[in-house]
Amino acid sequence: MHSHPRGHLVYAARGVLSVHTERGTSIVPANRVGWAPAGFTHYHRAHGQTDMRILFLPASLARLAPGHPAVFMVSDLAREILLTLTGPRNELGMTFYEWRTQLRIYHALVLLADGHDTTHVAHACGWANPSSFIAAFANIIGTTPGRYRTSHQRRTTPMT
Repeated sequence: MHSHPRGHLVYAARGVLSVHTERGTSIVPANRVGWAPAGFTHYHRAHGQTDMRILFLPASLARLAPGHPAVFMVSDLAREILLTLTGPRNELGMTFYEWRTQLRIYHALVLLADGHDTTHVAHACGWANPSSFIAAFANIIGTTPGRYRTSHQRRTTPMT
């Protein structure tokens, strides 16, 4: 059993999933998607050869979903969107999440160079907390945001 700080959709692109919560068990075949709200304790179980996809939703979208676990039918369009957002982005050679993380880090580089502190940058770039931002930043850039800011801060000189 576990929970997440953000709500998420779970989808079986192939196979069948079961989603277990304190409210019961739901079966999620390839024509359905399961919803688990933020903070809701649950676990997933794959049955057979299953290709499980998870899509975490930002709070602005999650607030539109129910406040309890649910299972929804998946239209052909929704299925293609889920597969695109959770699979490799062939043109980029990386998944949507990897691409998005890199884009967020590049935005963070600009804010840090402008002298903003790590907490401000973490929230401005979409991280829920500075710790996860620092870990992602260090993984991609090779140093912490604070060290980067100190060593790369823009130097401005007054015009005379």
